[in-house]
Amino acid sequence: MKRIVAAVLVFSWIGVANTSSLETVSSLNFTAEELFRIEHPPPEVVNTIAVGDEPNFLAVTPSGDRLFVLNARSHTISVVDTELDGVIATYYTWPIRRATSLAVAPDGTTLIVVGSRPNGSGHALIFDAASGQLRRGIRIGAIPLRIAISTDSTLAFIACSASGWVDVINLVKAELESRILIGSHPHSLALSPDGRFLYVVQSVGRRLSVVDIRERRVVEELILSRLTRLTDISLSTNGRYAYVVDGLNEGLWVINLVTLSVEGGIQLGIYPYALSQVGGDGFLYVAHRSEPGVPGQVSVVQTIGTRVEGMVTAGLNPFAVAALPNGSKIYVANSGDDTVTVMSRHE
Repeated sequence: MKRIVAAVLVFSWIGVANTSSLETVSSLNFTAEELFRIEHPPPEVVNTIAVGDEPNFLAVTPSGDRLFVLNARSHTISVVDTELDGVIATYYTWPIRRATSLAVAPDGTTLIVVGSRPNGSGHALIFDAASGQLRRGIRIGAIPLRIAISTDSTLAFIACSASGWVDVINLVKAELESRILIGSHPHSLALSPDGRFLYVVQSVGRRLSVVDIRERRVVEELILSRLTRLTDISLSTNGRYAYVVDGLNEGLWVINLVTLSVEGGIQLGIYPYALSQVGGDGFLYVAHRSEPGVPGQVSVVQTIGTRVEGMVTAGLNPFAVAALPNGSKIYVANSGDDTVTVMSRHE
């Protein structure tokens, strides 16, 4: 039986950090918070990479040596060498008309891209990550949006928004294996570190669904207590917490996955949309979309202590953000000016 939990706690924001202290602190009598910010300054923009038309998603290889940039309008993937910060190859995503997401398997061998074909049907393309050779195309549910891949690199889970389910693809056999009914507009998903559970957020359904991977069904749901527009999810490295971006309330929900309850939230600012993975250093990056012609922002969130450490200006209309596994560089896909902003941490 599926257990449904309603979030009955009053939603209270933890608040935005006063980033002006980064410039005004001059005394040696630093508070603990001020010392933390001095020792962990926000990243700085160090480079801008020209890519294809309308970059809208990013994926980093487990080794951190390659970044894959999905370009929706030009039907391509730009392959970036992260040491040189330059494009070294281009893969093609046709027959997908509008690609929406991509992911690299944990073993680094397989790249999967999803999107919609000209007739509107959902489609997944499975590539060899190193060469860009297409292994197979698979028909999937309508309007696929996000992908999660199992820790053993054998299964891909795809949130199919218009269909209301998650498609499960066997990456070894390159075929559709099963479907898991979710509900209203599943948008983003994340796997627990032990691979037992899949967490799926519904963009307009105000729900976080918990899927048992072995049973292939929803076993628990958390219903949020206010109107939301949930667009992305990232888990803490220990799998105890989920951070869910909420564009309507302009912040992050902080959810305890052990008790399946809301612990609070972090106020971010206008148009938050996409999240990076939480790094081993506790940092989480949030891409804020922007008005036409206006540079967007990236919020720097420290999940240890749950606070915003600052904001960094990126390019036009940031649509996705990803960090290298060691946290040294952060990449932002700017769909408004066809670039990727490169940020670096100097600590």
